[in-house]
Amino acid sequence: MGRAAALVHGNLPRTPSDAAPETALFAAEVRDHLDRLAEALALDAPPRTGDLRAAFDRVATDGRLAQLTDPTVPGGISHARSRALTACMHTVTSVERLERAALGRAA
Repeated sequence: MGRAAALVHGNLPRTPSDAAPETALFAAEVRDHLDRLAEALALDAPPRTGDLRAAFDRVATDGRLAQLTDPTVPGGISHARSRALTACMHTVTSVERLERAALGRAA
């Protein structure tokens, strides 16, 4: 989780052109998911796995996060969306590792 948080922090947008608005939508999904995970752990219940990845897939495909091509920028690739996509995916895999550890604890 710490590595994912560092990656997200290291890639915070420095200018408006660096921003990927879809990341705000995904951040809300992460917050809600972590709240549900904390609640499950507090109740000593197994966490629901796969929900955050499904939310990521939905946000990435419904918005433009997964559309890395951008004809308006030099080279035709949106580096901002590429960095955001990578950071979001690292967040998903970090939370999934946390969930697997929690499943081991709940077993």
